[in-house]
Amino acid sequence: MPSSERRWKGVHSLQDSGLDTYQANTALGLPEDSRDYTAAAQMLTTLGARTIRLLTNNPDKATQLTTHGITVTDRIPTGLHLSPSNLHYLRTKATGTPATRPHGLTHLPLGA
Repeated sequence: MPSSERRWKGVHSLQDSGLDTYQANTALGLPEDSRDYTAAAQMLTTLGARTIRLLTNNPDKATQLTTHGITVTDRIPTGLHLSPSNLHYLRTKATGTPATRPHGLTHLPLGA
């Protein structure tokens, strides 16, 4: 099994035991959020899409794309598809951590 697959199984196992996304990554010695949008920026550049409107709840995605030369004119949040199985995950994304920015999920009932 490739190491990236083992890592994801480890993260998911820790999440199943009650840790949030960021806590699970940290418990495995990983950064809280190590997603890298360099390849996405390269693809957009290759396609000639140097200026975009971005459909995402993730503010870091827009920041990283901008750093790689893509002009993000607008960040449009997506809708929430809340269910009992993803409430904990979405709550974590809504609040962020000191190392990550919150995703601005304003319609999420944080006290639910």
